[in-house]
Amino acid sequence: MGPNTGTDADKACTHEWMQMIHNIMRPENQTTGDVLNSLWNQAIAVIYLNSDIILELTKALVATISKHADQFSLELTTTQIDSILNGRSIPRLDNSLETICETATAKFGAY
Repeated sequence: MGPNTGTDADKACTHEWMQMIHNIMRPENQTTGDVLNSLWNQAIAVIYLNSDIILELTKALVATISKHADQFSLELTTTQIDSILNGRSIPRLDNSLETICETATAKFGAY
């Protein structure tokens, strides 16, 4: 946060998108805060259930950090990612977020 960082515009866009999602989903019985909490819980569930893959990818990505002039660069090739995943996949989230949340709650308890 700070002047000239773009964060004010990002925050404004986030609030606008949240209002749009609220109006599309269940406007008759949910507040924008309810929608935000639901999305937050879904994001946490996805991270919990894929934490091992996320951690491995993060470690590999951090290991590739290089500095060029005043910029840092991080890059993983498709081959490196395939090697890290080792046949595992991150599941698509289409129409399955409620199931993912239930699975995460069953596995990790309340989060």
